[in-house]
Amino acid sequence: MESEIFLPMYYLMLLTVTVLLFSITVRLKEIYVNKTVEGEAHRHPPFDEGSRLLKNSQRNLANLLEFPILFYIVCISIFVMGKVDAYFITLAYWFFYFRVAHSIYHIFFNQLIIKGGFPIRSLLWIPSTATMVWIWVRFISLVKAETTRIASCPWIKKLTRIYFPSTSFKGSLMKFLTTFKISKGFDRWLQLIDDLQPYMEKYGYKMLFASTNDDETVVYDLGEAKDPDMAMKMLSEPDVINMRKEAGVDLESQEVLSTISKHKIW
Repeated sequence: MESEIFLPMYYLMLLTVTVLLFSITVRLKEIYVNKTVEGEAHRHPPFDEGSRLLKNSQRNLANLLEFPILFYIVCISIFVMGKVDAYFITLAYWFFYFRVAHSIYHIFFNQLIIKGGFPIRSLLWIPSTATMVWIWVRFISLVKAETTRIASCPWIKKLTRIYFPSTSFKGSLMKFLTTFKISKGFDRWLQLIDDLQPYMEKYGYKMLFASTNDDETVVYDLGEAKDPDMAMKMLSEPDVINMRKEAGVDLESQEVLSTISKHKIW
C-alpha cells in the first residue's frame, strides 16, 4: 500500500506536462498559423497580445508549479516516515481531482463573479488547497504522536537514562540486556522473533542471545542495534506492538537492565 501514495503524484505530474504541451501548442499556433502574436513575444511571456486561451493556459501552468510543490513534498514525507494509509491515499486523490477540475475550468472558461472581483475557479482552488493543508496537519499530528509515544515508553526512558548521559553512540553498535514477562511460553516468543526478522533487518536490530526461567514466564535477552533511535522506532511500530502482544509479551514489564560493552557465549 505504501507505494500507492506516489500514484496521485504521478497523475498530477502528467496533468502538469499535459498543460505544458497544450500551452506550447496554442502558443505556436498563434505565432505561426494565426499570426496574432509575433515570434519575438516568445522571449517574454505571457503574451499580452495573445488570446485568452493562451493566457489562461500559461497562467494555469504556473499555478501547477506553485502550491502543488507542497503536495509533492508532503506525500514523499509521508512515505519516508512510513505513515501511508488508505485515508492519506484518498486525500491525495481528491487533491488531484480538484486540480484537474481547476485546470479545465481555468483554461477553457475562467469566468468572474461579484463584479469581476472573484474568479469562479477559486471554488475549486480553495478545496484543493484545504485538502493539502489537512494532509499536512494530519501528517504532522501523527509524527508528533509517535514521538510522544516513544518518549513516554517506560523502558525507553530507562534506556535513554542509561545510554545517553555522557556519550553518543550514533553510528556505532549498541548492546543492551533486557528482561520482560511473557504469558504464552518461550517457544511462542522464539516464533515471534522469526516473524519480526523483516522489521529487525529494516531497523538494523539483531538478537544475540535469549533465555527464560523455569516456568517460561520471564525472558532475558541480549540485543544489538546499529542506532538506538532506530531500535526505539522499531518497537514503536504499530504492527510490531500488535505482534508482540499476540505472542504474549507484557510490554509494560519490559526493562533495560544495562548496556553491554563485551559478551561471550560458550
